[in-house]
Amino acid sequence: MDRKRIGELVRSAREAAGLSLRSAASRTSGTAFATWQQIESGRNNSTVDTLADIAVALGMVWTIDLSPQAPRDARRQLLADRLVRVIDRLDERDLRLLSGQVDAYERELGLHGQSAT
Repeated sequence: MDRKRIGELVRSAREAAGLSLRSAASRTSGTAFATWQQIESGRNNSTVDTLADIAVALGMVWTIDLSPQAPRDARRQLLADRLVRVIDRLDERDLRLLSGQVDAYERELGLHGQSAT
């Protein structure tokens, strides 16, 4: 995972927790405000210790998976299975919103109106 994506995930988790950058930084034992800024902007190549400190401050679970990457078809199937579990739990409003997003992706990919088979 690249620095930019890590920064996006950290920012998203911080915002979901309702914390300002300064208040989130104050919750960590060894991660300065400036370091948080650099991480969230994708300019910091953080250590595992720093990212673990941030995860704890945000109430996140941090895992590192060093297993070999699944082949592309297996990854697609895992994602499809996860999506089905999520879709099964959506209410009607969220299902309509998701359906609209899928329609947009289909149009973007030139798939709109085509059979799913």
